[in-house]
Amino acid sequence: MAKKIVEVENLTITKPKVYEVEIRGVDSILFNKIPDMSKPKTEKKDQAKIDRAELELLTWREKLYFDENNEVYIPGENIHECLKSGAQYWGQKIPGEGNKTYTDVVASSIICTNIYLGLKKDNEEIIPFGKMANANPSKGKKSGAKVYKIRPLVRPWGGTFDMHVFDGRLTPSILETVISYAGAFRGLCDWRPIHGRFELIRVSEK
Repeated sequence: MAKKIVEVENLTITKPKVYEVEIRGVDSILFNKIPDMSKPKTEKKDQAKIDRAELELLTWREKLYFDENNEVYIPGENIHECLKSGAQYWGQKIPGEGNKTYTDVVASSIICTNIYLGLKKDNEEIIPFGKMANANPSKGKKSGAKVYKIRPLVRPWGGTFDMHVFDGRLTPSILETVISYAGAFRGLCDWRPIHGRFELIRVSEK
């Protein structure tokens, strides 16, 4: 017996449009990948005996995002979060939809692929950048303790990614504006927007 298709009023499922987006970093970008928590603690027991600053010096390259071939990339999830934040900063209301802005549409209707930077994990152009930072950012800037942190820094940087768009309200013009706001006022990866800011080069439909 054939299953009945549920029809939802005002809902149209269409093939998503795919755009190739090219961006270029305004200055440096810093990385801070979350450590691999799948490794047993026994493999890390010796690290507890190492001074924190020394540990940062030993492990800073591990904070890069890299694949099985050691190719460095910026995750598509990070790009998407940046675009959502850019749309929120813009705050533009969707014409004819009251106070609804583009923020929710960007959040639910876009999928981004990774940006590959054309660098290997051990490339000499990737350098350590260190400073004193909040030991517990979740408690805010006044948490007290400061520790020395090192991040992998890349400058210059840029690349292309594919953006799959599932909602027709996100026209090329709207997308260009959202990306431009995200690059100018939000940025990608760590210690942004001082680092990680970028400019839009082009948006091309594929």
